[in-house]
Amino acid sequence: MITIIIKYFGAITDVTHKKEESFHFKNGGSLKDLQAELERRYPGIQNIPYSVAQNQTIVKQGVIGEGDEIALLPPFAGG
Repeated sequence: MITIIIKYFGAITDVTHKKEESFHFKNGGSLKDLQAELERRYPGIQNIPYSVAQNQTIVKQGVIGEGDEIALLPPFAGG
């Protein structure tokens, strides 16, 4: 098992009721595995379009490593 930090932004914080959490995840797990686990824990995430940043870089796939920072980023609106 590895420990990663997951940060939530925008509407995703309304679903998770958190801005950040430490998360224990299987060693060598993929980003898709992580997304599936988060959507299982927080089903409402499935209804929100979001991008994923791994260590402050937007990614579509990859392997999660010890100490990684993962951010779920919904579309941002501003004025």
